[in-house]
Amino acid sequence: MITSYDEYAAYYLIHEGAFQTLQDLYGASTPLGDFPSLHVAPLMLMGVFLHKYWKTLFWIFLPLAFIGATGTYLLKFHTVIGFLGGVALGYFGYYVLYQKVVHTYLNKFFIEKESL
Repeated sequence: MITSYDEYAAYYLIHEGAFQTLQDLYGASTPLGDFPSLHVAPLMLMGVFLHKYWKTLFWIFLPLAFIGATGTYLLKFHTVIGFLGGVALGYFGYYVLYQKVVHTYLNKFFIEKESL
């Protein structure tokens, strides 16, 4: 007789099969957070940054970023729209925020400070 949740879980995994359990969970799940994917955006931002400033590390980072980005879609963390929104947000983060804010304003601040 099964008396606890742990025994039920063990019985289900052993007799029904762990893979069937995972398939059931995957089939019942829905995408959690749709737009934009904050799992994909930092991967894109870092990828663009590394591609521009550190090519060797970019080629090491690229397969890991690909696995991370596609994993968010395959594991149903985001839909395709959320995925594409994360890509756009990553590019926006690099080209607008990093290029304009960091290089334009912060470099002026540090150059003026060093000249004093």
